[in-house]
Amino acid sequence: MSLLWRRKEGPLLQNVLGEPSVNILILILALSFPSPSIQHPAAGDTLAAPPQPADVSAFLDAFFEAQMEALHVPGAVFLMVRDSTILVAKGYGYADLEANRRVDPATTLFQVASVSKLFTATAVMQMVEQGLVNLDADVNQYLQTLQLEHAFGEPVTLAHLLTHTAGFDERNIGYVAADAASVRPLGTYLADRMPPRTIAPGTVISYSNHGFGLAGLLVEDVSGEGFARYIEKRILYPLGMQKSTFDLPLPDSLAPHLARGYRWTGETYEPLPLLFRNVPPAGALSVTANDMARFMIAHLHNGRYGNTQL
Repeated sequence: MSLLWRRKEGPLLQNVLGEPSVNILILILALSFPSPSIQHPAAGDTLAAPPQPADVSAFLDAFFEAQMEALHVPGAVFLMVRDSTILVAKGYGYADLEANRRVDPATTLFQVASVSKLFTATAVMQMVEQGLVNLDADVNQYLQTLQLEHAFGEPVTLAHLLTHTAGFDERNIGYVAADAASVRPLGTYLADRMPPRTIAPGTVISYSNHGFGLAGLLVEDVSGEGFARYIEKRILYPLGMQKSTFDLPLPDSLAPHLARGYRWTGETYEPLPLLFRNVPPAGALSVTANDMARFMIAHLHNGRYGNTQL
């Protein structure tokens, strides 16, 4: 899978790199060879050889050198996984222009925005496997902090939340706090700001940050732990993702390694403030490329990384 992120959303490369407003970019590519979904060739046929690290590196160096300068991208990281190992991991440009700090796949953290939802979904599915929740049951059975309004004669289920089909309206005002001190507890924020149900569940895909926030709140209510602590104990630490966190502000040990966001003004890069989300399960993860590789490898191998089974 490939993950491409910047703070301002839009169509992939054209908008990510072609607009005057640009942030540090993270690009992660995961591949697995061989794949059970690929059919074996017929007699006499041959499969193309998988890419080699030197070839991938040569392509990347030329691509990023040209495109980052032309499109004003201050920093980027690329990582490729093959089977259970990192094939290529490369940093380009700067994580912090003022400090002259370069991007390092092993140490530079990126705020990966909605890629965070993959971790929220993984936490939910862990609970499903443990028999603690049912994907097709009314989420009100599990929520303790708040209850959803009844509408359309059908309940909202976890399956709806994870597929963006719960039918919620969306609210962006107040989604991001002004600073760390202004971030509200997840349950308190959602109880006050959960958007209304406007579409019958299961009928329309409508992207919902608050829906994934509700899934994260359910993780809290069922486990009895804060969302960030649950993810840390059940996903990050078991996978050895020691340089990744949902905490905002970041712990003192990680804060100096966070990549800064920038806006290209036409003449220079203007630093952007750190985002403090009131709905962390939807977008608060900060992660290094090397740590993300561990998560990708686990998902490429049915939840297993080394001796760890999520």
